[in-house]
Amino acid sequence: QLNRVLLRRFSPHSLLRFAAIVALAGGVTLLGLTVTGVGGFWPFHLTLGVCIATLGLILPNATAAAMAPFGREAGSASAVLGLLQYIIGAFAGAAVGLLNGDTPLAMAAVLAACEAGVFTVICWSERRRKASALAPGQ
Repeated sequence: QLNRVLLRRFSPHSLLRFAAIVALAGGVTLLGLTVTGVGGFWPFHLTLGVCIATLGLILPNATAAAMAPFGREAGSASAVLGLLQYIIGAFAGAAVGLLNGDTPLAMAAVLAACEAGVFTVICWSERRRKASALAPGQ
């Protein structure tokens, strides 16, 4: 619901960039809290809540941005996007299990890595989007 309200004032790309930065900061903070053991229960869970809350901005805006070039093939693009989400989720779950999944450190490490991946993909796609907008003859 917040995303809908924010879209009245900000572009989907700026919301996506902001959410990715907050998510990455949350993931790194969560990993730091877990590694050091500083803070205890509440800081850990509040930081985890920040990471989860950013999904409400990242998922709809990333979906809209990814599907925008595929107007006529929107159904197929949506199917591929859904498949990618399941594949990434399966690999993330497997990674937590392989990293001794009964500790919070495994979950925090995988979450931080996923947040870093999201940030990297968003920065890369923004750079490509700006380059194609500046390209002559298009």
